[in-house]
Amino acid sequence: MLIGEFMSNEAVSEELIAESLQEQIEEGNEYLQTHGIKQSIGEIAAFFKAALDARPELLIGPPESKLPDREKEILQSVGVDFERPMTRDFAAETAARFALLAKQSLTASQAAKITGLSPGRIRQLVSSRDIYSLVIGKRRLIPSFQFLESELIPNISIVNKAISPTFHPVGVEQWYHQKNIDLCVDEEMEDLRSPLEWLMEGRNPEPVGFLAENL
Repeated sequence: MLIGEFMSNEAVSEELIAESLQEQIEEGNEYLQTHGIKQSIGEIAAFFKAALDARPELLIGPPESKLPDREKEILQSVGVDFERPMTRDFAAETAARFALLAKQSLTASQAAKITGLSPGRIRQLVSSRDIYSLVIGKRRLIPSFQFLESELIPNISIVNKAISPTFHPVGVEQWYHQKNIDLCVDEEMEDLRSPLEWLMEGRNPEPVGFLAENL
């Protein structure tokens, strides 16, 4: 049940609202897990809050969207701005993606446990850009998508070195996961691979490295 579905009944108790929100949170956590995201909505929200510096965002449309007055009051009380134009907020989207990427990243010690290498060796691979990393404050983190079980994905180091250090981490993550027309495995140009899929299948890394150089 959504808030808008029961708020038209002003007699609804706060307990029912809380129960409905809890149900939605639990459903959201299950949805994230089906997409391979182990973190909960609450954990991701904490990173998102840090990334956005608690900046209130437009959550729904303008007042003329015919929301019940009571629902408007509740949303306004938690910082919703009904006056802001309803436009896509790319800064907020990027911050959200960055927060999720950071939450799914590893420290050097965690990466060492996964690979069996020493933390010092992991830091050397990060320094040489064999392993792609990002920085949040004073923390250097290693996106986990680079690992396949206990090892780095084959030849991903070649590609990591070709990526410009100035390219935004969100862009890097999206590029690695997005299917590319230049990475096709059939003559009809229909069976495409993402750079990550291409490398995981053990294919020649040169085409991916060339694409990385031209990001």
